[in-house]
Amino acid sequence: MKIVVCIKEVVDVSFSFALDQQTLEPLAEDVFFKVNPADLCAAEIALQLKEQHGAEVTYLSFGPPRVEKTLRECLSLGGDHAVRIWDSSIAPGSQGKTYLLAKVIQSLEADLVLCGSQSLDEGRGETPAALAELLDLPQMVGVTACELAAAQGVVTASRKLERGYREEIECALPALLALEAGMVVPRYAPLAQRLKAFREPVQLLEPSAIGVDPAELKQWDALRTLERRA
Repeated sequence: MKIVVCIKEVVDVSFSFALDQQTLEPLAEDVFFKVNPADLCAAEIALQLKEQHGAEVTYLSFGPPRVEKTLRECLSLGGDHAVRIWDSSIAPGSQGKTYLLAKVIQSLEADLVLCGSQSLDEGRGETPAALAELLDLPQMVGVTACELAAAQGVVTASRKLERGYREEIECALPALLALEAGMVVPRYAPLAQRLKAFREPVQLLEPSAIGVDPAELKQWDALRTLERRA
């Protein structure tokens, strides 16, 4: 079976940084990045399922060359492949990024897609739902624990509700799960694995390589602009 884990880099706020007084964005030279905590939990769950069921794990991210460091951090924990999608000539909004991620996931023929439920920076939690819609997959959000019955093609998840309640849901594969940060403690990668991971190749895909025309991305950006005005 194939598992795809969507990874996002976020600003590491444990380091101090200055803001541009005009844009109120962090100054690039002051910023350090790290793996989004919820995505790191998703990577750990993927590796546990790999150990239990012999799954193939691929990490997928959208971003510039510096994102390769983030992907290699995940590879140092374990996993099989890392894929970065990027095109410096375009700057799609969140909808465009999600569309590109969905196209890559389709090409990878994933049986299970794992995402963090929210990112540490924006925290809107819209990417898992948008991915599930684009991929026409059932989704489970707010997941705090999950078990996979690979032979039956079924995943069972516990998801959080209000006031501390939990709900058990069973879903047929393929499916998408949005995992909560803190649901597991990610493993520690020893130095040897880190050094090996930084020698591993990270596949670069441009939109044209997956059959996406730049005009399509402009349409998604336009949709995002309309949503912000609404």
